[in-house]
Amino acid sequence: MANLILKASSGNSLVVQGGDASPAITVGNTGTTTFAENATFSGTANVYGAGTFPAGHIVQTSTLNKGSTNTNIGTGTATWTSTVITHAITPIYSNSAIIVHANFLAHMSDSSGDGGYNFRWLKTGTGIAADTYPAGMHMAENQTGSDAHAIYEAVHAEGKSFQHQLTLMDENVTVADTAVTYTLQAHSYNVSTSAKFGSSTWNNYQWSIFFQEIKR
Repeated sequence: MANLILKASSGNSLVVQGGDASPAITVGNTGTTTFAENATFSGTANVYGAGTFPAGHIVQTSTLNKGSTNTNIGTGTATWTSTVITHAITPIYSNSAIIVHANFLAHMSDSSGDGGYNFRWLKTGTGIAADTYPAGMHMAENQTGSDAHAIYEAVHAEGKSFQHQLTLMDENVTVADTAVTYTLQAHSYNVSTSAKFGSSTWNNYQWSIFFQEIKR
């Protein structure tokens, strides 16, 4: 059986019209194809829909989560505490990388001597092992010692607030089509008064967090 060939006359375009007689698909003289409206592709052999995006492409950007609350992680404790800075994304691909963009304040008050704090990201979700902390998403993990913390300073009884703007990568999300949650955890070292993470109630500062999924 011979192929069915649709061909416009030389120098003209082949036009497929919609129900309102307007051009829906136009194939130019050299083969350039133009769709009048957004096109939806299906199947497994295309780069959109169920197809494969080239490596390095951003395949989605999550919503923004933000708040004006904070978490007091306690004083002088090496216990990791989950903070209010948390959000979830549902990856499209299991081998994607997830970039976390977070902006938050850390407030530390210490009247007795030196002190500091550290933080990391906890990753949870169906199909993800318990106590998962992606390697590219934490500071030094040691829980004692002045050289192992995100911030370390001498006595500061008046209290200090430090703004953190983090862009960190989970290099392999490992699951697809199921929500993955990332939660900022923190601990303090030798802080005698308070160590709070999140927002600031005295200047209306808000924390925020969102994600981007990168095809690998």
